[in-house]
Amino acid sequence: MEYLKELCENLLRTWSLSLINLQICSTGNSRVDGAIMCPACGKIHGRCIESMYPFLSMSKLTGDMYWIDAAERLFQWSENTVSLPNGGYLNDIDSDWKGISIFIAIMFLDCLENHSDIISDDFKGKIEKRLKKLSLFLYEYEDIKSKNTNYPASNAYALYRMGKYFNDNKLIVKAAEYEEIIRNVFTSEGLIYGEGWDREKRSKKDLLAIDIGYNVEETLPAIVKLGIIKQDYSLIELAVDSFRKHLVFMLEDGAWDNSFGTRNFKWTYWGSRTSDGVAEALLLLSQYDKSFVKAALKNLKLMEKCTFSGLLAGGPDYHLSNQPVCIHHSFTHAKIIASILDNKLYKGVIENEETEFPRYKVLDSLYISDLDTFIINKASYTATVTAYDWPYMAGGHCSGGVMSLLHYKKIGPVFVSSMGEYFLKEKNNMQVPYGNILHEPLDMRIETEINGVIFSNRNCGEAVVTKKSDSKFIVRGVLCDKNGNQSVPSIPYQIIYVFDDNYIQIEFSCMKGTIICPIVSRRDEDIIKDDKDNSIRIRKKNDWIIFSRLDNGAISLPYDMQRIFNLVPGFEALKMEIAPTKGKAIIKIRSLMQRYFEISGKTI
Repeated sequence: MEYLKELCENLLRTWSLSLINLQICSTGNSRVDGAIMCPACGKIHGRCIESMYPFLSMSKLTGDMYWIDAAERLFQWSENTVSLPNGGYLNDIDSDWKGISIFIAIMFLDCLENHSDIISDDFKGKIEKRLKKLSLFLYEYEDIKSKNTNYPASNAYALYRMGKYFNDNKLIVKAAEYEEIIRNVFTSEGLIYGEGWDREKRSKKDLLAIDIGYNVEETLPAIVKLGIIKQDYSLIELAVDSFRKHLVFMLEDGAWDNSFGTRNFKWTYWGSRTSDGVAEALLLLSQYDKSFVKAALKNLKLMEKCTFSGLLAGGPDYHLSNQPVCIHHSFTHAKIIASILDNKLYKGVIENEETEFPRYKVLDSLYISDLDTFIINKASYTATVTAYDWPYMAGGHCSGGVMSLLHYKKIGPVFVSSMGEYFLKEKNNMQVPYGNILHEPLDMRIETEINGVIFSNRNCGEAVVTKKSDSKFIVRGVLCDKNGNQSVPSIPYQIIYVFDDNYIQIEFSCMKGTIICPIVSRRDEDIIKDDKDNSIRIRKKNDWIIFSRLDNGAISLPYDMQRIFNLVPGFEALKMEIAPTKGKAIIKIRSLMQRYFEISGKTI
C-alpha cells in the first residue's frame, strides 16, 4: 500500500531529521559528544542510543552516509557513558536501572540484520562484540524475571534472537524460561497482567495490574515477533486473541483508552511514553484479522497528527500549551517505523474503512471484570466508567466510578481522565510542565478539601458500579484522599449515569464537595455561556458540545475561558465547577446534532 509506505517514510524522515539536528558534536567531552540533547527535559536520555537503528534506515532510504556517521557517534557515546563493564546499560547517566539493556540488544540486532550491507566491517564488528557481551549480561540478569511483564516478554524475544544470531544454544534455553513466564500472564478475558511492581499482586478487589499502553506497545509486540521468529503458532494465536481483546480499548481516531491503566502516568494519547509502538506487530498479524490493518493505520495517522516541531508529542495539545516535545517518544517509535519499511510490511496492505474496531461492534455495554470497568457504546459516542483499584501509586489512575472517557466518533474526546496528582514517578521518563500553565487533573469528579487534604470520588477504590440496564448505571462510594483513606466522618456519594442515544445525563448526590468537570477543549474553540438555561456550548469541528445543568444551580468557570492542561494524555480543557443544590446536581451532555435528533424524535 503506497499510502502506508509514504506515511512511514514521512514519519521516519521527520523524526530522524529532528533527532540528528539535536545530536551533540565537537565539544571535546567524550561523555557528551554523540548523544542527543532533549529540548523538553534539558538532558540526555540514556536510551537515545536506540536512534542508531532508524538512522541507519534513513541512510538506506536516502543514500546519505552522514546517517551512518551519526549512528557511529551514538554508539561511541554510549560506550563512553552508559555502557557497563558487566555488559549491561544504564537507563540514564543518573539512573542505575539496567532493564532497558533488553531494548538496546534488540536494536543492535535490527541494525546488524537489516543494515550490515551499508556499514563498515569495523563498525559491524564493534556492534557484534558489544552485543555478545550484552547477551551474557541478559543471560545472567535473573532480576528481570520478577519485573513488569513487558521486560520478561521482551527478554524472551531478545535472548532467542541473540541465540540464533550467535548460534548459542544456552541463550535459546534461557529464552524458554522467560517464554514460560509470558505464557502465563493472560487473564481469562485475554488481557495481559503484570504491569505492577509485584506481577502477581492483587488489589483489594482481587484484581491484577493491567496497563493497556504497555501491553499493546511492548509486551504483545515482543510475543508476536518471538512467535514469528520461532514459527510457533501457539504464541501467535495467543497474541492474535489478546490483540482482539485489547482492541476494545482503541478509539475511532487510533488512540488508546488507558485512562484506568496502572501505569497511566506514562500514557500518551497514542500509546505510552517509552515503549516502541503497536503498528509493526499489528501489520505482522494482518493476515489473521483485517481490523489490525485499520488499527495500525489509524494509530500511525494519530502519531502524525501529534508530531510538532518535527518530534512526536505525548498528546494532541502540547503545542497549544507551548510544551516542548521530549525526544523519547520519537526515537523509540522511529524504530518500529524503520522496521515496517525495512521489512516492507506495507506490501499488500489494504485498509478496509468498513472494518469496525471491537469497541464499536456492539451498541451495548461491555463489562471487563479484569478491570471492574464498563464500556458503553451508542451510535455516536463511547464512554468508559471505571472502578479499577490496582494501586500502582498514590493519586495515579482514577477509580470510584469516574466516567474516565467520553469520546464521540465525529468530534473526538470530550472527557479524558488523567493523573490525579502529577509528579515524576519516573523522573527520567516524564516531562515537567513548562511555563505559566494551569496544569491540573482532567477527571470529572466530586472533590472537597478538609484541613488541606483533598478528598475525591476518583480515589475511592471500594466504589461499586451497578448496572441497571445497558443505559443506566449507579455508582456508590465515599470520598477518599489520594491514599484511599476516607475522611472522618466519611462522605458518601452516589452517581447515576444515563447513557441515551441522544444524550448523557449524570445525577450527582453528595452532601459535601464541588463537582469538577474539565471538558476537553482547545483554546481556539468558540465557547458560548448561557446563564439563562444554565448551559455552555463548545464548538467542535462541525458540531457543538452542549453541557447543561438541569436543576436550578449554576455552572461556574473558575478561570473564565482560560484552559487548563495536563501532560497525561496531553489535552487542554475548559474547567467547569458545579456547586450541588442541597447535595444534588444533574447535568446533561449532548452534541448539537444529538440535540436535533432529540427534538425531532429521530435516531442517529
